[in-house]
Amino acid sequence: MINEMRFFDEATSTGVSKTMINTKGGILTIQATGTATTFEFTVLGCVNLESNLFEPIKGINISDFSLAETVKANGIYEYDISGIRQLRVNISSIDGGTLTVMGISKEG
Repeated sequence: MINEMRFFDEATSTGVSKTMINTKGGILTIQATGTATTFEFTVLGCVNLESNLFEPIKGINISDFSLAETVKANGIYEYDISGIRQLRVNISSIDGGTLTVMGISKEG
């Protein structure tokens, strides 16, 4: 089973995305694209469907296998989301263009 969500589409300002509900996914793949000269976002996870206590989760930049809590460059990143029921993206800074953040969760 695959869940797909566009967390942000050509965002030009900071903000928190809508929530993706994870029903079976074990891996979240995120792709960041756009024209922004600088940006920073964090993927947030929550275990309980009835809670709003989201915490940052770390991902792997698949181009160089570095581990990061924040994303600061266009690229593809993977996150272990086993047991995490809700997911959001928080753009904390963006300047000089747009940012699109697409996510796909799949069984790991």
